[in-house]
Amino acid sequence: MALARLQVAALLLTTFGFVAAEANWKNIEGELVKLDRDDGDGAGDWALLNRHSGLFEPLGKMGPGHKMPHKDKDGQELSTGQYVTIGCTVDPAAQQCTFVAQQDVVIVQPAYVPLAQQVRERLLILIMDAPACGAAAPMSVSTAETLWFGPNKDGKAGFAIRAELCSYGEFVMEPPPLSKVMTVSPSCSWPTASCDAWAMANAARAQAQALLGAAAYGSFTHHILVMTFPASCSWAGLATLGGGVDGGGQVWLNGATYSQTFGSFQVPVHESSHNFVLYHGFSYHIEYQDKTSYMGTGTACPASTETSLVGWSSPVSGGDLNSTGVKQGPEFNGPFVLPATYLTGLGNYIRVQPNWVPYYNDSRYGFNLYMEVRVRGNGDDMMDPMYDHKLIIHEVISYINNDPVTYRTSDPQSNYLTSVPPNSRAVLQSDYYPYGLVVYTGAFTGSSGAFLPVYLCRYAVADSECPSLSKVLYGTDTAPSSPPPASSSPPPSASASPAPASSSPPPAIPSPSPSPKPSNGRKKFQQSKGRRSALGNAWQGLSDLLEHLVPSSSNSGDTGALTSTAGGSKPARRLLTLPATAAAGATD
Repeated sequence: MALARLQVAALLLTTFGFVAAEANWKNIEGELVKLDRDDGDGAGDWALLNRHSGLFEPLGKMGPGHKMPHKDKDGQELSTGQYVTIGCTVDPAAQQCTFVAQQDVVIVQPAYVPLAQQVRERLLILIMDAPACGAAAPMSVSTAETLWFGPNKDGKAGFAIRAELCSYGEFVMEPPPLSKVMTVSPSCSWPTASCDAWAMANAARAQAQALLGAAAYGSFTHHILVMTFPASCSWAGLATLGGGVDGGGQVWLNGATYSQTFGSFQVPVHESSHNFVLYHGFSYHIEYQDKTSYMGTGTACPASTETSLVGWSSPVSGGDLNSTGVKQGPEFNGPFVLPATYLTGLGNYIRVQPNWVPYYNDSRYGFNLYMEVRVRGNGDDMMDPMYDHKLIIHEVISYINNDPVTYRTSDPQSNYLTSVPPNSRAVLQSDYYPYGLVVYTGAFTGSSGAFLPVYLCRYAVADSECPSLSKVLYGTDTAPSSPPPASSSPPPSASASPAPASSSPPPAIPSPSPSPKPSNGRKKFQQSKGRRSALGNAWQGLSDLLEHLVPSSSNSGDTGALTSTAGGSKPARRLLTLPATAAAGATD
């Protein structure tokens, strides 16, 4: 009898222990999403988006010392856009995951990030009004409708027209009634002193669903939360990487930094573009510092490194080059007549894979080059004047750029390199080594004055192997004595302040398959003007291109080896020393 009682007691204890363990454990599934920031610990800030409930299951910051694993149980890298199942221990009070082990993560469906073409976003813009939670509404519904869709609320002005112009009509924010702005006033279910973006989004989403009903709520493809966020939220805007094309993307916009967040189009359009898995723009390999793109700190459309990635632009005919296509001096390629990017996305850039550089196949120091022409107009009408009427050149990490299918969710680190005025000869170099490439520009031409002929020459040892500017433009080393036709290029801008030179290379990027680089959410922002047809501009650009295949000549002589920015004003970039390990591992 005593033995039987002991056996029953043991069974009860075992059962109780099993139930207790089960109460602190749950299985979840959904689409893996990530915020466009990181707190510097490399963990990222992850969540699962449950498309049935429309809510997020936070994963990224799971308690002291715990990080989201980088791989699943089979050793496959985790990335945004994957459909996964996860088993995790949970906080009994908050019912949120506190620990996820690699063996409890299974990738059910691989990530797929389609091109952002023919995107028609039906926005649900939620204005949080919860004064008891320290989050009084930062704006009215009418104000938000005007900011996004213009004074007539028809999408022909405001943030919507900027998105449409910069994407050549591929990215459209549908005006009401397809989109909707509404106020929500949920109870304080989130930690009001900390910055839990997922919890605040869930609170707003849940009440919106309750007010609208599941069917109406489910008709919206993208969500934006406008809120006076706690002081611990040190950002003007935030967004999920992913969910931009097929829906599910979330954006957070901070009313506590109202003038920065809503004083221009940059923050709202920048954040919405993160949903297409576009990362931040760099300059001097410093994040956010590209002033030629709204993905950096500029009030201008994205660079060709970015527009090409989402399917908004294509290279000029014959302008996708590598060592077999770029002639070595004294020969040269060209002219490639590039239209200003505000005119059209068709054939508006040159891409060069400088695979003749010894470090090209090193994952840390290999870059591809993108060249585009920028002129103030349409989506670029608020671009910094220092980049107006210039050839803009960016770098992008080569192994990521060369295999966009494998590395589509990785950060290619689009980096502003330099800009070249018209009638110039520029010798290109990265922060680490010379590119062995000379770029020539002629005079602007076309009835719109927005087409620029560009030429390229590769050298082995010294740029003197490549011809002079006069030789390239006029076929002789002596410039013509007659004055050139008037150029539409403005005078050079004032000198830019030099950026601090780094004394060492950036942190090594893992090879061969690094994880996507997270970013840390500091933003700056400006506002859109009237609408002009993007399609009409494209046709006008093509018409001008057909009429002006041969560029106008100029008597401008050689400018020497340029490593300058707009107006030739940026100081020469310091050539950094490559580490011995990189040199030893370099391949041709």
